[in-house]
Amino acid sequence: MCINLNPQPIMEKTHSKNLMSLLYILGLSIPLFLTSCGPSVPEASPDMVQIKVMERLWTAHVRGLFLVDDQIAWASGSRGHFMRCIDGTSWTFDTIPGYSHLDFRDIHAFDAENALVMASGIEGIILRTSDGGATWSEVYANRNDDVFLDGMDFQGDHGYCYGDPINGKPLLIESNDAGHTWVEKSPDALPTMLDNEAGFAASGTGLQLIQNQIFIATGGGETARVFRSTDGNSFQIAETNMLSEEGCGIFSISFKDTKTGVAVGGCYIDSSRAEGNCAITSDGGKSWKEINQKNPNGYRSCVAHSAKADFFLACGRTGIDFSADNGNTWTQLSDDGYFTCTLGEKTGWMMGRNGKLAKLTW
Repeated sequence: MCINLNPQPIMEKTHSKNLMSLLYILGLSIPLFLTSCGPSVPEASPDMVQIKVMERLWTAHVRGLFLVDDQIAWASGSRGHFMRCIDGTSWTFDTIPGYSHLDFRDIHAFDAENALVMASGIEGIILRTSDGGATWSEVYANRNDDVFLDGMDFQGDHGYCYGDPINGKPLLIESNDAGHTWVEKSPDALPTMLDNEAGFAASGTGLQLIQNQIFIATGGGETARVFRSTDGNSFQIAETNMLSEEGCGIFSISFKDTKTGVAVGGCYIDSSRAEGNCAITSDGGKSWKEINQKNPNGYRSCVAHSAKADFFLACGRTGIDFSADNGNTWTQLSDDGYFTCTLGEKTGWMMGRNGKLAKLTW
């Protein structure tokens, strides 16, 4: 039951008094009563997530995945492949001419027509389309033998892309025009990397830009670390207790706001190894708490957050995990393996090896 407590202009004072008395007799305070009139948001739980494995349409391995909204999604993968969905259900795919030798490990889309793909490996290439993938143009190219791009992210038209260190400093490039042009940040402004420290291009989600704050995750060195900055010109460094050695570290980060974030990873060389594979922050990445009980069940290459339903999902070779308490505890949903995931308001997608894909609904 909900009573309209907004008086009409002609309502007399005695009417308000009588209504207040009625509320008092019923044992209801006005703030509580008004709150009960609003829509309720169900608490997130593992049971709410439904996973539907879809028919495989391509054979490429997919690590780049981006959801614009519950209808529009883009993906990218090996052998120059890209994929697009504009109706929330069906996907089309193609190979970008002249780039079939590249592995597109990250993708960012602005809408159904405009998107960027990033190549990792033998060439540092970013391509852009403004016609739904019909044509693509090269907007960044670095064919230096030492270049290995790991991931990119945007907030509006402003974005960053990062790569493995060159001469002891990470590569960081910036765009202020939705990826049409890119400018390399000065190495002097960037943190000095540890021996063997680098990023990971397992899902293109080791970098996140949120409310003009940039977070970059690393691994492979003595310590798995997170770099954070408000302008891309000066960085603060936070150490974590996550596993970090060859092939091990932070593979993915996801912030639900500027304070609350989750990092996942582990060791891709031993996918079943669950120790040191998750950490959380509640102070904007200044400090990180390792989750060593009820943590994800093995190496995880991607983590994503649903803002509408307020839960985190992590995936990797050994399964899918769910958290409704900001990463403090996790419940395994499935032991089915995927490389990457993305979540919207009511739906999400996961993709992986040889065209494997699944749709999530809640």
